[in-house]
Amino acid sequence: MELSGGQAKRLEVAKLFVHRPAVAIFDEPTAMIDLEGKRMVWDKIKMMRDKGTTIMVATNEVREAEYLADRIGIMKAGKEVVTENLRVLKDSISGGDIVEVVFSTAVSRELLNAIKSMQGTVRVAEESEEALKVYVNRSEDWLPQMMASVQLLQAKIISVRVTEPSLDDVFLHYTEDQVAT
Repeated sequence: MELSGGQAKRLEVAKLFVHRPAVAIFDEPTAMIDLEGKRMVWDKIKMMRDKGTTIMVATNEVREAEYLADRIGIMKAGKEVVTENLRVLKDSISGGDIVEVVFSTAVSRELLNAIKSMQGTVRVAEESEEALKVYVNRSEDWLPQMMASVQLLQAKIISVRVTEPSLDDVFLHYTEDQVAT
């Protein structure tokens, strides 16, 4: 009765670490636990998994799911919407990868049209005369095409920044039919 919320949660979770069951179900295993404690619990859960225990974690904490999960199940109103690995979930969002490209000079109409017509391009936003924000599918496939077009048109790139959808974006995509921006 004298334990803090975080201490009580650690004790609850520790019981599973001691017993080493074939299947372990964790319900919000790091709720009320500080960041250092969260990492310790997450690493212990991964160790259990690596030693053959099947792990299920119910969590509302995105970082926890990303850190621990081999597969992620998303539920809405108590019903499963989708279950898949994180990479497939992120790649399922059309235009979810954002590529920000800054060129050394103004983007020509020819280059802009080439980028717009590339396979995987969903939308292009002109941030400035020299910068584009391109929403693409699977940036890892799209970037080599873009680089080839840039080279062919003799444009020069100053910087490229790629951002992939977060698990929050994935969750919103599957539960609210929209990607967070």
